[in-house]
Amino acid sequence: LQLDSSFTPALVHLIDGELYDNPDRTEFRRLHALLARGDASAEVAPYQYWARVLGLGDTAAVRALHASMDTASTGMVSWLTYYPLFGIGELRDIERAVEILHRRTAADPAVESGRLWRNLHSGLVSLGRPTATRALLERAIDGAASPVPWLIHAVDEALHAEGDSAFAAVAANRLELLTRGDTTAAAGLPLCALGRWRAWSGERVDVIADGLTRLGEGNVVCANLIRTIRAVVTDAPDAAAQLARLDSEVRVGPSIGEVQLMRVNISLARLHEASGDPAGALRAIRRRPSSANSDLWYVPALEFEGRMAAAIGDRDAAIRVFTRWLELRASAEPMLQPRIERVRAELARLTAEG
Repeated sequence: LQLDSSFTPALVHLIDGELYDNPDRTEFRRLHALLARGDASAEVAPYQYWARVLGLGDTAAVRALHASMDTASTGMVSWLTYYPLFGIGELRDIERAVEILHRRTAADPAVESGRLWRNLHSGLVSLGRPTATRALLERAIDGAASPVPWLIHAVDEALHAEGDSAFAAVAANRLELLTRGDTTAAAGLPLCALGRWRAWSGERVDVIADGLTRLGEGNVVCANLIRTIRAVVTDAPDAAAQLARLDSEVRVGPSIGEVQLMRVNISLARLHEASGDPAGALRAIRRRPSSANSDLWYVPALEFEGRMAAAIGDRDAAIRVFTRWLELRASAEPMLQPRIERVRAELARLTAEG
């Protein structure tokens, strides 16, 4: 930005940082003023609008936003599936955005708008709607030219959220068929999902891990991850050493993309928990980016974070996280009610201790 004060990507991401991380809006106002004077492209104009509405608390603009959501562009509505998760906007906006996006998928049966389907999917996961999430994934798998990304989502939901394990098992089997004999770079993500699913079940994953390693540097971390998962699950003699080595490797910041890095860190958190190390699990689950993908599995991860904070005696952190999780699960499907009641009881216990 010092080199070129009109460089919009720098402004947009600085504004993101202020929105997510700084309740004091002084710097946000300065940056937003720069953005408002600069690029007015179709891509940036919605961002200027959302930033003003959500970041500056412009009540008139908020009313106008709610009145215009039905006719707003899909890109604009999509912002509201995740900003409110982080205290930017209102939680009810997620529900409204999900309703609107769900209606619009009927006009897009070929799943041509990835952003539409991706944000609706993530919004359903955030709200705690596993049945609706599965129905959406089934439609996407049937309609998309390539079902692979949606099959991967089915596996991820079962591993990282409240997804259907039977549905994920079927998805994993389809991924195996679709990647059989594929030695191109495109096989990396589906093979990683297949390997993670099989490893958590304790199945042998050497062939998958070796295949990932041959695909190149970007897939080595996942190859090491699935080997580590199986080592921990099967209580292998070198499991602790593998887990420590992988955790250290990931903290260096391998160039694997933030979504894949989130998958790895959530898996590492579960592995640390399984190994009796709640402190290590807590560190891993907190390694989340502040970005447009930070809503992925964010709400399910909060419950895990709260449990690990309670396990190490960080009562204040556990209370804060559990309270937020319950707010975000206010309209969850009935099937999640037993889990909600357990968290509510744990929160009451922690609060009573104070």
